[in-house]
Amino acid sequence: MFNTTDSQILELEKGDYIYGEIEKKSGKLSVIIQKNGEEPIWESKNMPTGSFRLEIEEDGEYRITVKGERAKGRVSFKKQ
Repeated sequence: MFNTTDSQILELEKGDYIYGEIEKKSGKLSVIIQKNGEEPIWESKNMPTGSFRLEIEEDGEYRITVKGERAKGRVSFKKQ
């Protein structure tokens, strides 16, 4: 059970993609992706099961923050 907040930083360049896969079995899962110190470029307050692909428009460090509330399942983010 994931019942906390965790984040990771990816060094990305313009034209890169973040590919996310979410397999949520129960609970609530929120995801925020933002360039350090700036407004989020993508946010979901209650992620469903599924996948997404997000194109990066500026070079920099991007923080991916995942918050779980009694969440069970699997989350994966990859640079493409």
